[in-house]
Amino acid sequence: MTPAAILADLKSALSSCLIRDRHLLRRKLADAGDRLKKNQPADKLLADIAGQVERSRSRADARRAHLPKPQFDDALPVNPPTAPSPSITAIAAARPGSSSRFP
Repeated sequence: MTPAAILADLKSALSSCLIRDRHLLRRKLADAGDRLKKNQPADKLLADIAGQVERSRSRADARRAHLPKPQFDDALPVNPPTAPSPSITAIAAARPGSSSRFP
């Protein structure tokens, strides 16, 4: 794989990195791109950036895996997987000016 292709792959991988790491990684990728434009070697720099991108992606994946999953009692009207109950919809429709609060 050419260094330009590696650079393009790393740029596309930034969206799955932690937000706090993206600015620094973008700067390093820009520096590597400048080195490539000047026909200077950037293999070591790209390998270093690839390692940092992979670490950031794995940390982001670990954080996503440990996000809390809210669970609500099915009797509650705020349960997201279901639509509002017909009784709540009827009450909302009967109140003047409140129709915009429910879909």
